[in-house]
Amino acid sequence: MQKKDKINLFSKQNIEKIALLLSVIAIIISIKSCQLSQEATDLNRSEFTQTRLITLTATIDNKEEELKVKSTENDKILLAAFIMFPDDLIKNSIQIKSPNFKFSLLNLKYEISKRINEGIKRTKDQTIIIDSAIPVIIESQYTAKRITYIDKSIYRAEFTAVISDKTYEPPTIKFTGLLFLQHLSLSENAKEVLSKLWNHTNKNNTMKLNHLTNQST
Repeated sequence: MQKKDKINLFSKQNIEKIALLLSVIAIIISIKSCQLSQEATDLNRSEFTQTRLITLTATIDNKEEELKVKSTENDKILLAAFIMFPDDLIKNSIQIKSPNFKFSLLNLKYEISKRINEGIKRTKDQTIIIDSAIPVIIESQYTAKRITYIDKSIYRAEFTAVISDKTYEPPTIKFTGLLFLQHLSLSENAKEVLSKLWNHTNKNNTMKLNHLTNQST
């Protein structure tokens, strides 16, 4: 009667198989670790970028007809800024002059008045009140933690217009605020973005002045 051979776990062949299996496991773990490390790096980079982004706000002086922008956070120091409008209003970008970063609203008010006069029919003994906004893009250069950055963001320049029934009277336009909407990548074409926003209409929001709903008092 033949004796059964005992299985030798420590034979050269078995050791080689175990070593190969452990190598495969080690490679899988290494790949997974690299993936997790890359995800953590991407997350940290994203969080870092978010903490360095600037958001602007504005104070508006309708008596002096000017808008003054500033950062919402004291640790971000504004160095330079340019504001862009839809081409239907103002074609060229305009510098918001430092060090006070003020921008004159005179030309913008004139262009809005012109579009209102072209698009809204006045009725005797009727006052029309419009609450609306214009999409604008502000490109700014600033420092954060002693490093210089550039930002490009979409804002809404909000205003109220009062139109009397007298055709010889220009509309009374009062700007009420500058509302941040979103950051853009620096590679995006600002004019194309503004054009899409300006031309976009839906049931809840209309950008073009000559499509606005009139409210009579």
